[in-house]
Amino acid sequence: MINAIVPWGEVHVPNGFGLSDEGLFAYDKKTKDYGYVCPPLAFVSGTSSLSDGSETYDLQYVTSRGDVVIREVRAAELTSRDIESWVGFGIGVTPTNKVPLLRFLVAQRRCIDIKVTYATVGWLNDDEFAANQLISSDPQRAGSLDSGSYDLQPKGTAHEWWKMWSGIRQNAALQLAVAVGLSSVLLRPISQAYPDLRNLLVSFIGNSSTGKTTAAMLAVSVAGNTQPFSQGSLMRSWSATPTAIPIMLDGNHGVPFVLDELSRFKGRDLTDVLYNLAEGTSRVRATKIATLRETSSWQTTIVVTGEHGLLDGTVSAQNDGLRTRVIELESVQWTSSSEEAEFIKTNCSNAYGWLITDLVKWVIFHREELLETFEAAVLMAKRLMADAPYRDRLSIKYAVLGATAVAANKCWPEIGLDAEKIMELAIQHSRRNWSTDLAGRVYMDLIDYLKANQASLLLPNSQYANTKVIGKISMVSNSMFIDLFPREFKKIVTEDLGAQSDRVVLSEFRKRGYLRNEADRQTTRITISGKRRTVVSIKIPEADQCDFTQSQRFDGEGLTKEPFSSGHIKTINDAVLQAMKVEGPVEEPDDRELDAIIDGGDEENE
Repeated sequence: MINAIVPWGEVHVPNGFGLSDEGLFAYDKKTKDYGYVCPPLAFVSGTSSLSDGSETYDLQYVTSRGDVVIREVRAAELTSRDIESWVGFGIGVTPTNKVPLLRFLVAQRRCIDIKVTYATVGWLNDDEFAANQLISSDPQRAGSLDSGSYDLQPKGTAHEWWKMWSGIRQNAALQLAVAVGLSSVLLRPISQAYPDLRNLLVSFIGNSSTGKTTAAMLAVSVAGNTQPFSQGSLMRSWSATPTAIPIMLDGNHGVPFVLDELSRFKGRDLTDVLYNLAEGTSRVRATKIATLRETSSWQTTIVVTGEHGLLDGTVSAQNDGLRTRVIELESVQWTSSSEEAEFIKTNCSNAYGWLITDLVKWVIFHREELLETFEAAVLMAKRLMADAPYRDRLSIKYAVLGATAVAANKCWPEIGLDAEKIMELAIQHSRRNWSTDLAGRVYMDLIDYLKANQASLLLPNSQYANTKVIGKISMVSNSMFIDLFPREFKKIVTEDLGAQSDRVVLSEFRKRGYLRNEADRQTTRITISGKRRTVVSIKIPEADQCDFTQSQRFDGEGLTKEPFSSGHIKTINDAVLQAMKVEGPVEEPDDRELDAIIDGGDEENE
C-alpha cells in the first residue's frame, strides 16, 4: 500500500480519458468531447504475487467528504457487480457511470508500475531468489517480500558484521557455523543433480557453556533477524507443537532456520517430526470431504540446538533412516570464552542479513563451477569417513558444507573459510552419527544395559538372581552368553534403548554373529527351572565378560564351581547388589514365584 498521495496531474491514464483535480473524464465519440464521469480516482501502483499470480492495486480517490485516500483493490473486484459496493467507501460509483468507470480502470492498470511480491522465501526458480528484495538473473526484474513470517530486512551495516567476523574468523568452529548458515543457498542448485539432497538438518549438542546457541545465531545472521521471539525471527523455539513446526517452515527454500533448545519440545516422540523436517514436507492429511489437504514444503538448512541429541534414543527412535538424515555435532566448543559469546550475540543482534544476497548472485552465475566444487567435496568427505556404513549417503551432506566454504571464499575472499578443516571438524564431531550402524549401536548399548542390570540374571543351578528376572547367564566353551526372555528383550531394546523395532534389531544381530541361535531361528531354547524356554541368547564380548560379577562363579569348562545353596545365592546377590549400589534385602521366591517372575515366551516341560 502506498502512503504518499500522488498529484492527479502526474497519474498516467490511457487514451480516451482525462484526469484532473476536477474529476475523471471520458471522451465521447458522438460529442467529440470529454464528458464528466465521477470525482477524480485512479490506480497509482500495483503488485503482482509470484505465489498465486493474483494482482492488487492501490486506488487513489476522493471521498464524499473531499478527502484524498488510497485503498487496496483486488483485480477480482473489477467487475460490474463488485464496483457498485465501492460506494460504501465513499467512491463516486453510480449505476450510470459504472460502465465507463470500469472501462477506465481496466485500461488504466496497464499504465501503472506493478511490482512483484512474494510470500515465500528462497529459490522461486533456477534464476530467482526471494530475499527481502528479489534477486534475479534479470537486473530489470524487481520485487519485494510481502510476508511477516520471515524478517530478512538487513539491519545495521555490512561493515559492522564484517568487523565482528574479523575478530573471530580464526575460530574453526565458528567458521563451521557460518558455513552451516550459508549452506541453505546451495541446496536447491545442488539437488538438481543430486535429488536425494533435500534438506540439511544439523544438530548442535552441548551444555550452555559450549556456545551452541551463539553459534546458531551466527549461522542465521548471514540471512536475517537473529533476535528470538521477535516477529519474523530466524531463531525459533521448540516450544511450538509438532503441527506448528511445518507451518513455520512452509515456503522456505533457501533461508537458514533455527529451532533452539530441544528440551522445550512438548511432544513425546520426535521421530515423525524429524523425518518431516529432513524430507521437507508435512504429513498428508485428509479434509472432511475426503480430499487431500495441501501439504507444506521447504528445502533449506535447519539447525537444532539442545543439551542432548536427536539420535540418542531419548526423543526419537533409533533407526538407520534417521541416522542418514541428520548431522549431529557433539562436544564442539563453539566459543572460546563467555566474552567471545557475548561479543558475537551483541553484534549479531545489531547487524544481520548482509551476506545471503551476494552469495545468491554468485550461485546464479556460477552453477557449473558450484557442481564441480561439490563433486570434489564429496570425494574428500568419503576419504575422511573411510569405510563408514553410511558414507555414501552422509558424504553428500558433509560435502555441502565444504562446497559452501569454497563458494563463500570466491564470493568474499576476506571471509577466509577453510573448507577442509570445516569438513574434518563436522565429520569428527559427528562420528557416533556415522561410524556404526543400528546393530552395532544397539548391541553396545545392550551390553552396557546388561552390566548395569546383572543382578536380574539367573545363574546355572540357582533358583533366582533377584526379585526381577530378565534372563540367565550361560558359559559355553569359555564364551559368555546372556539368555534374555523374548518379552524382556523387546522391552529393553524398544523402551530402554530406543530402537524402533526389536525384530529388525534381532535380524541384524543374527547377521553380525551377536547371537547363539538355532539354525532356522533367531532364538534358542535352554532349560531354566526345569522347563525348556525360548530365549534370545546374546554373545558377550570377551573384553566385557570380566565386568559381570557372576562370571567369577564359572570354572574353565563353563560350569559353576560349586552347587548353590540358598546361602550362596544370597551371598552372590548381596555382592551384586552392593556392586550395583542397590539397597535392601532380597527375598527368596519359591519355584511358583520364579515361574511368575520369568517372562518367558515359548516353553516346554523337560
